[in-house]
Amino acid sequence: MYALRLPHNPIICPQMLPNDEGDNINGPSLIKVPDWVPNPLGRYYLYFAHHKGTYIRLAWADELTGPWTIHPGGVLHVDDTPCKGHIASPDVHVLKDQREIRLYYHGGCAEGGQSSAVARSADGLSFTSESQIIGPPYMRVFRHAGQWYAICMPGHLLRSNDGLGPFEEGPLVLSFAAEGRKLRHTAVLQQPGGIRVFYSRIGDNPEHIMYSDITLSDEWGAPPAAPPVSCCSRKKDTKARTCHRSRRCRAWPPAPCASFATRRSTRKATGTTCFTAWPERAVSQSPPLWHNNKRHPAAAGSIPCSIGQQAAKSAAIKEEKTA
Repeated sequence: MYALRLPHNPIICPQMLPNDEGDNINGPSLIKVPDWVPNPLGRYYLYFAHHKGTYIRLAWADELTGPWTIHPGGVLHVDDTPCKGHIASPDVHVLKDQREIRLYYHGGCAEGGQSSAVARSADGLSFTSESQIIGPPYMRVFRHAGQWYAICMPGHLLRSNDGLGPFEEGPLVLSFAAEGRKLRHTAVLQQPGGIRVFYSRIGDNPEHIMYSDITLSDEWGAPPAAPPVSCCSRKKDTKARTCHRSRRCRAWPPAPCASFATRRSTRKATGTTCFTAWPERAVSQSPPLWHNNKRHPAAAGSIPCSIGQQAAKSAAIKEEKTA
């Protein structure tokens, strides 16, 4: 499958946010609003953050291509969480049976460092956070064999019975220390027998999207991931800042996966920091999001999207409109 930029970019820009809150836009997680939500603002909710911000933002739209509208005040403030200083990296999941929307996020700790927590909502607009810390930062959550799993930096697999209590740390499944590389943000695509993890690595030049397959079993543990496969990299071009305009991805996953964690993409002078939409199909569990400079994928919970001027265009847009 090929992914091309949509012509309607950008969909979220710095000037859409008040004051200087638009100087950092990252961590998108997109859901189709479930039909049991009363009086929704629109068909789609796009959650995102400022990496040093005090609340989780929300934009809504009736079409993936927009127009998108910012929901003032966001959906969760750091003062209403067990975190300190900031909260970011939303990872949103729709639980149909429970009629619940869960938002995993990370934030600062009083003693230093960062950790993850989870909040819950019945409408996707107002979240109530659980009071305990549940795991390391940058968790991307998915369900497997009746359990809740997550993968986090620096490449550990985690597990929880209900996804609300603390996650137990498991094996290190992604490690590139021998190559002088470090795992950055991840995204998870579930497939028969295991998962395909999309990621980029600190130390690659240029950084680009790769994936590795990991086999899962009922026993707590997993073998190391398969060797990485590069699936999305920019053309070798002397104009490194602009060559992303002609990039295309030849290995997009064919089924719903998680939301993609992203890093900041801020170009203050030109005002190009933004989200752009990549519709693939309307699902409540999310396929990935791509970053403007292609350094990061997303994680569990959204529909394909991207940050920055680059975005995707898919024939599945027609599928979604007629579904």
